[in-house]
Amino acid sequence: MSWTQPGPKATGYEVLVDGAVAARVGGTTTSATLTGLGGGTTVTVVVRATFPDGSTLSSAAGQVTAAGAPGAPTALSATETAGTSTAPQLGMPGAGATVVTGQSTDAADDEFDLDRTTTLTIAPPGDWAGFSGTCQLLYTGATSGPSQVPCSGGQVQVQVSRGTDMLRRSTHKVTMRAVDPAYPGSPVDSATYTWSLVWPISDPCGTNGKICP
Repeated sequence: MSWTQPGPKATGYEVLVDGAVAARVGGTTTSATLTGLGGGTTVTVVVRATFPDGSTLSSAAGQVTAAGAPGAPTALSATETAGTSTAPQLGMPGAGATVVTGQSTDAADDEFDLDRTTTLTIAPPGDWAGFSGTCQLLYTGATSGPSQVPCSGGQVQVQVSRGTDMLRRSTHKVTMRAVDPAYPGSPVDSATYTWSLVWPISDPCGTNGKICP
């Protein structure tokens, strides 16, 4: 039996007969001989290609009836098996790039204020700004805001909190993540931007549970 090569980068092929691997060949070979099939036996044949990143492409199933020797299946064409390929197809931006370049946070109203608003300035380099996939913001340190933002940058408002009025200082972090929607398992992260805030407290440090790092 023979088949058409689905792409130039295949490293090998497996021929499955009724779901079991019956033959294996290298990536430059597009044919295989099946043995052990009795005359008149009808089996289901699938050709599965393997690629360097571990992903696979499987053909549509073809019916073969052996007449002394296996016959060649007809109308076999390779189609990608859902969820097996993990390599992004879009041009991904560089990891670790400086994307968030600054922040401005409003003043706390008084010593009992637990929440404030920070405006982040996002000014990504060209490969991030021109990325045609999805850009997400990941927050840590009692920080919340929009989960998806334009890759081209701009200003984004987020909410920050110290959690308790006993804390004088809080630390917050944000990272931008680039994702190819077709291959979400292979994202690229920017450098993490970190900022600290000082909050008013009414009691001296170390008294009444006040913590002043």
